[in-house]
Amino acid sequence: MALYIFGIGGTGARVVKALTFLMASGVQLPNTQSVIPILIDPDNANGDLTRTLALLRLYRSLRLHTEQDTNKFFFNEIRSLADAESVNTTNEYHFSVSGIGNNRFKDLLELSSMSAASQAMTHLLFSEQNLEADMQVGFKGNPNIGSVVLNRFKESPVFKAFANAFNQGDRIVVIGSIFGGTGAAGLPLLIKNLRDADASVPKHELLKNAPVAAISVLPYFDVQGETCIDSDTFISKTKAALTYYAANICRNHSVNALYYLGDAIANTHKGADGAAAQRNKAHFVELAAAMAIVDFMQHDASELLVEKGKVVSPRYFEYGLKEETHEIQFRHLGRRTFETAGKSLAQYFLFQKFLRDFYETMPAGTAWMRNGNNKLSRDAFDQRMIGDLEQFNDAFNEWLAEMEQSATPFRPFRRDVGEKDILNAIVGFSEQVSVLHFMEPKGTDKYSKILSRREEKLPPLGSSERKLFGLFYTATKEIITDRIKL
Repeated sequence: MALYIFGIGGTGARVVKALTFLMASGVQLPNTQSVIPILIDPDNANGDLTRTLALLRLYRSLRLHTEQDTNKFFFNEIRSLADAESVNTTNEYHFSVSGIGNNRFKDLLELSSMSAASQAMTHLLFSEQNLEADMQVGFKGNPNIGSVVLNRFKESPVFKAFANAFNQGDRIVVIGSIFGGTGAAGLPLLIKNLRDADASVPKHELLKNAPVAAISVLPYFDVQGETCIDSDTFISKTKAALTYYAANICRNHSVNALYYLGDAIANTHKGADGAAAQRNKAHFVELAAAMAIVDFMQHDASELLVEKGKVVSPRYFEYGLKEETHEIQFRHLGRRTFETAGKSLAQYFLFQKFLRDFYETMPAGTAWMRNGNNKLSRDAFDQRMIGDLEQFNDAFNEWLAEMEQSATPFRPFRRDVGEKDILNAIVGFSEQVSVLHFMEPKGTDKYSKILSRREEKLPPLGSSERKLFGLFYTATKEIITDRIKL
């Protein structure tokens, strides 16, 4: 069983990035063996897209050095569509729409070859600015342009390769923002093309009756600066899109689950008309959207029935915190979110924090580093793996830092704690020390002692790399359960 995730536009890419960090932290997606991201964006140089693509490659490389019995970090497999099907693409996870290139929108429409009546109608439907728009950097907040261009995706080799690879039991998630151009246009179009698949599409009957979730991200930031995107129109665009969704997705029973997420528009991003400059800071809304994917995968197949292209029991979801707050911490999360995302993120934070800040200063005779057949000194590891892990952990810290800087900050960790306070790094929770054992080791000393005790109990894992992940997963699980008591 596979989960196909269509991340449309910049928001889709950022949600996939958040999901990648969750899976790296040990959040497991049930009812699937592999996750197959398909990122759709006509802007090949989009900064949000390129960061996510780099992260997916690192995840996949690191997972080769893990095992899934002792260790749950990097648990779910990430695959690409190119693994199963022959797809012509410059990147294994990113697929654009053919024919866009450096074309202007009017060239894509072949306006000059239209009849006079058709040209007149086109000028009524689209402004001169629309018609002159350069397609290379996407649709610049214009879903009317995006809906025309992205409708070509159903004819693409990529869509047909996806359809050919799709099997009974597989699921589909479609992610897009509702207030921009690419996501707002692409999300309803893709769902329509799934439910209306005809005999020209491989396995069209399977697609028509596939379990599908849609994640619609409502406005949660605005843009200022040098850009043609007018964020004053975000709310009006959202109202129009919601009306369209109600008529063409909800009333048609097109999706098994539709998730709505958004926030007050208090976050301002520097304006950019695409390309590398479009590099928006991470936001908690994207993490919540990633958790919506986890929620969808937790539903049993019996709850996701589709008959003749119509969902039997569609469901609709919003996301809410346990209480209102101006700074989100773990204690503000609902029980399910905390039990899945919260505890896993805490484990991974403790793992990467120790590696980044304290690993190099461990004494040479430390038991957990020198015991057993597979040593854990730095020179014992595959150096390419170590390089990949450092890059991944740098990206993880950048992601946390960006969410902290939001107008609705997510700040679950004290990221700058020293060695004495590493077990007090989780905001709202502290290292639990018994009155009878007040002289026992604390901080990194206690962390290292737990590592040594856990190392003695590990089964043979075959390599230093596998042992590293297995040891730190089991040790951090003990720390958050018994020492910090999350």
